[in-house]
Amino acid sequence: MFRFILGLATGVAIGVAAASASQSQGGQDIRAEFDRIRNDLQQGDFDALGTRLEERFKELQASLEERFAEVEEAAEEAAEEAADTEAAEAAAEVVEEAEEADEEAKEA
Repeated sequence: MFRFILGLATGVAIGVAAASASQSQGGQDIRAEFDRIRNDLQQGDFDALGTRLEERFKELQASLEERFAEVEEAAEEAAEEAADTEAAEAAAEVVEEAEEADEEAKEA
């Protein structure tokens, strides 16, 4: 059972480290992070491993929050652009109707 938990912890740690490192760094940094995690596990230094994982989760969370903010901003800009387009089309329609009414009034 202990081996299963250790294997699961190792897998989670490697996954988090790889995800956060790939977000901002190259392949060598992923290998270095993997080596640090493996050393922590081999030495039984779970406090250091926990601290390292916590740091990586914070980095990953910050990266995701930044991306969500970018996507939200782009969606808001698209919505504003669509609203502006609809407003322009409505204004053009009102102008066209006014011109038609003016022409009809002149003919009468």
